[in-house]
Amino acid sequence: MKTGYVICSRLTSSRVPNKPLLTYNGKAQIELLINQLSSIDIPIYLAVPESEVFQYSFLVDKFKNRIKVFTGFEDDPLQRMYECAKYYKLDRIVRVTHDKIFVDTDILEGMLNEDNDYIYSSDFVDGSGCEVISFDALEKAAMKFSRVEHISYAIKAVTDNTLNFRFEPYNKKIRLLVDYPEDVKLMQVIFASLGTDVDLIKVVKFLNKNPHLRELNKLPKVTIYTCAKDAEKWIKESMMSVKIQKNFLNYEYILIDDYSTDKTLLHMSQFCYKYPNSRFVRNPLNKGLSSSSNLALKMAKGEYIIRLDADDFFLGNSVIENLVNEIKVQGVDAIYPNCYAGLSKKKVQSGKDNHHVGGTLFRTSAINHVKFTDHLMNYEGLDLFLRAKDRINIGYYDKPTFCYRQHNESMSKSNLTDRDKTRKIIEGKYQR
Repeated sequence: MKTGYVICSRLTSSRVPNKPLLTYNGKAQIELLINQLSSIDIPIYLAVPESEVFQYSFLVDKFKNRIKVFTGFEDDPLQRMYECAKYYKLDRIVRVTHDKIFVDTDILEGMLNEDNDYIYSSDFVDGSGCEVISFDALEKAAMKFSRVEHISYAIKAVTDNTLNFRFEPYNKKIRLLVDYPEDVKLMQVIFASLGTDVDLIKVVKFLNKNPHLRELNKLPKVTIYTCAKDAEKWIKESMMSVKIQKNFLNYEYILIDDYSTDKTLLHMSQFCYKYPNSRFVRNPLNKGLSSSSNLALKMAKGEYIIRLDADDFFLGNSVIENLVNEIKVQGVDAIYPNCYAGLSKKKVQSGKDNHHVGGTLFRTSAINHVKFTDHLMNYEGLDLFLRAKDRINIGYYDKPTFCYRQHNESMSKSNLTDRDKTRKIIEGKYQR
């Protein structure tokens, strides 16, 4: 059985440009990763976009016959990894991403003794993990999906023969993934203090002795976001229902103004001035709810994400806390709750029947695997659910957590003919 590392790398990261070639003590990040991987004697394949191959050529010279560079699909790492594995006739692929430096090769050796189609671990310190994928599973995923952001969801969607490899983690509070500028700062401190010839165990001990460093790149647990267009009548109540949530200051709140012509943006700016864990963005033109939601997904740093629509509001101060607990207990990727339809709170709408995307808590990685359909102007929640139900695990919470305001200016009450056409197209496309 031929096994090889495949590192899919690219230089055009939106959050940390040129990420794999950032240097620490004179060594590129990708170089430090290859050094870590070399403790296990299997070949290393670097799968990069064809337009970037020259920038990686120094690695071939430095590591001689230790690595090979494969070029392929510019914007599709899943297809690039598949073509690389097929070209080099790999039976198993150890997938490693270029935003990691301290891959735990000791744990990987145990994973390589298993024979499942997909082996991963939820116990890894962020930034030290990898996955082992059979070629058959990779091929099935590549045939079914394209341009996915989180390849793990694509693999899980095509096989049930998976294994969550369990072990005692070093310290789950430590984050060693290089995904944001703050992560780069932490790496600079680590390598300036310990040198580049350092392994995961030494790094963990160093951060345990210096716990203040863990605050450098600490991420919010939850991202809440609200997209609004001419919502001055309701936006204050919506925002305040977010503000009163327990642990609000440990969350992040993203407000997106979709080119309003009233005082919506003014209200957002006042809120963000008062609460620094909040930030607002104004679209340069009206993009619609789907495209605005995708912008929020791109900005989000939280492990979980939830949208609260501008004319709705949470019920009580423990909604998010309860939903986070529930998503953990059920072990799912999304929790659709019940809601009250109207301010009277007499009518309860079931999450199982309505699937309102507003008010639903998602794992951020899961919803980024599905995403909203850009430029879709109606029924973006229905469209998302019909695509998501076969790609991620969905659960339900049988309690009302928000009030779904009913008024004549809401999207559901306007453009009824166009909305009906859109719904029929969506249902016809995904419910065959």
